[in-house]
Amino acid sequence: MPGPRAHLACGPGCARRAPGNTRVGFRLEADSASLLLLTPYALLGRLAGPFAGRLASALGYTTILRTGLLASAGGIVVMAMFGTDSLPILIAGTVFLGLTYAARD
Repeated sequence: MPGPRAHLACGPGCARRAPGNTRVGFRLEADSASLLLLTPYALLGRLAGPFAGRLASALGYTTILRTGLLASAGGIVVMAMFGTDSLPILIAGTVFLGLTYAARD
């Protein structure tokens, strides 16, 4: 009988053949999930950064940092409460976090 780590030693593509948990992940492959969930976060954070910097110099860095932190915390709470059951809410939450990310950095 193989040990508990025997299933990890497989060739290329074995992760695709492995049975998945259909109750989680919105039945998305890893590349689709990263495209839908991580890319908007990164792109919007990159695009909103210069605007957050200008706003910070006008309104004060502490104010913008606190606002970004509170908005990010609120977005994470909404994603945790409602995003686990709804893919559109999860995507909207990551877009929102991408915008607030710029204010935190």
